[in-house]
Amino acid sequence: ELREQLARKERELAGKEQPKQVVQGSFKTGFIICLVTGLLGTAFVYGAKSSGALVDAALASGASSRLYGEFASLLVTFNAGLIPGVIFSIYKLNKNKTWGAFRNPAVWGWNVFLSALMAALWYGGILMYNSSGVKLGPSLGPSISFALFAGGTVFFASLFGWMAGEWKGASSGTLRGFVIGMSLIVAAMLIIAFRVSV
Repeated sequence: ELREQLARKERELAGKEQPKQVVQGSFKTGFIICLVTGLLGTAFVYGAKSSGALVDAALASGASSRLYGEFASLLVTFNAGLIPGVIFSIYKLNKNKTWGAFRNPAVWGWNVFLSALMAALWYGGILMYNSSGVKLGPSLGPSISFALFAGGTVFFASLFGWMAGEWKGASSGTLRGFVIGMSLIVAAMLIIAFRVSV
């Protein structure tokens, strides 16, 4: 269903005038990359939740609760994730020869501000996810909180994409599929939330 809706959207927009900077590629390749990225994107959960020794060390060093102790594991996990991101960014800047645009004084400050804002919002969301997992308990807390966190991420990312015009030009059928998919995500989040509360 999802693949059919995405393929339909791609077909509808294929004949429309596209901005010059947009590079048309293979839907199959892009879809596979999205799946792999989604799989690898959950690795930070495993890294954080398998760092019991690090959390215990933080507690022994004076962390006031396990919640704050787990922040130490997130610090290590995210700094480790920074390494491939920086390497790939440098590779792309070299390959595309865009260092000049990257260092352009006219946009440098604004880009730094947006990057810092994005990092603060993203890491703040991760901290809230971690806090909810601790509050929900050690057995189901990590799984339930991550399901709600991931569902919320997909929902709001899609919503903001729609508000930004990413779906402009799509047919009513494609938009209907989009709304149905988002509705299912919201329904799943509500079911999980209410099931946990009873």
